[in-house]
Amino acid sequence: MIHTPLQALFALLLVNFIWGVGFVVIDDAINVMPVNTFNAFRFAIATLVLLPMYFISRKSTKDKAENSSLSLLKTGFGLGILLFLGFSLQAEGMLYTSVSNAGFITGMCVPLVPVLGFLTEKSVKKFG
Repeated sequence: MIHTPLQALFALLLVNFIWGVGFVVIDDAINVMPVNTFNAFRFAIATLVLLPMYFISRKSTKDKAENSSLSLLKTGFGLGILLFLGFSLQAEGMLYTSVSNAGFITGMCVPLVPVLGFLTEKSVKKFG
């Protein structure tokens, strides 16, 4: 648990360090194997890690309707496809650019998403 501003600063630095090192690891991995193979391994491991959590949560919510479980799977599958597409395009792009450029472009999503959301909302209100 983070209790002080100094702990928060170190936690933020640690998260940024891990995020940045991830780009180097991906770059090394896609030099050894094709992008699609790398992403298949990546998502297979994630599936194996998350499946027990799914079954545990399913047992604890037996009293709820079966529809909620099916809805969860549909939503998770759809979001997983979008995530897979994002990771695949990013890893494919890293074949053609440097690690620092890939990190910069990905990091630019943080300030650009709210700006694009604001512009989209504004245009929907204007023309909607």
